[in-house]
Amino acid sequence: EKYFSRHPFEVIQVPIEELNTCWLDVNTEHTNDINRTQTFLSGEDFRFPDQLRDWNAEYQSCRELPKEDAQERVFRDRSIAKVTNEFVNAAIIGARAIVNGTAQPLNPTEPVPAHLYIYNNIFFSHALNGRFAYDEGEGDMGPYKRVNNDLKGVALFSELDNPEIHSVLTVLINLKGFRIVAQSIIPGILHQTGINCIQYGSIDNGNALAWNEEFHELLKSASDKLRIPEHEVEDENGNRTTICFSTESKGVLGTDGRKYVLDLDHTIARDLNFDEKWALVRPELYEIYSALKKHQFIMEHKDLITKKEIQKRKKLEKSKSEGESKEDNDE
Repeated sequence: EKYFSRHPFEVIQVPIEELNTCWLDVNTEHTNDINRTQTFLSGEDFRFPDQLRDWNAEYQSCRELPKEDAQERVFRDRSIAKVTNEFVNAAIIGARAIVNGTAQPLNPTEPVPAHLYIYNNIFFSHALNGRFAYDEGEGDMGPYKRVNNDLKGVALFSELDNPEIHSVLTVLINLKGFRIVAQSIIPGILHQTGINCIQYGSIDNGNALAWNEEFHELLKSASDKLRIPEHEVEDENGNRTTICFSTESKGVLGTDGRKYVLDLDHTIARDLNFDEKWALVRPELYEIYSALKKHQFIMEHKDLITKKEIQKRKKLEKSKSEGESKEDNDE
């Protein structure tokens, strides 16, 4: 009876949870409401374990859809956009739970900046210097900028749309002074299996390098389009290896048989106009500079190019005339 006698505004869920705070109306006496749960007050969306989604499988399945004609491309892009938007919404809910302290870390004994989380089947980490991998002078701005560059690298590999090279869904969430990194989980990377997941690159800042010929040939085709030349690197034992991208990047073989690339923050070349190492050249500068050099080459050798075009046209006309004369003779 008390429930039905209350005003609808007291029962209907507030759409914006942040406004549901105690200091908005301090004179109102608090009453118990069986329809209002703790998840509503914290602004989180609870998911039962049997309702967890495999974000990586959904995303990769959408990218593997056919794209031969316009209708197939529209359906494929629509499916990718749908999964991506839903992943972003789920990542925001997970980041809110982490910042509010309601999500339990996988490594609670380590410092808070080094905490790792899995929430709603999404892998979360802090963009902080939790493992002291950066100089003290950089503080937390080093990893803060690194994840931003990593997102740019993920975008470049996604734009390549190579069916044999896969990237993971990546979202950066800035909330209450924290930057949270959310990524879809590669199958097998969080579990100990008999297969070494890291097939290419280094996991210890270049001290030891993994190399795989199949991965190398695959990444070579992608690095040519990204204008990344092959180069030799040396590990701590003095062994020299030829690779196609940064030593800090990794080629991962998932248990689903797909080949993934991770840690792509050094995919783009560093901008030497700035002192800090996190400043990168804008990707569109490659296209502009290539178009400029091509135009300069054409203007410098336009006479030679014109002569070659004339010779090609003469050859084509000659071959056509010979073909027509043969047809006439056959008749």
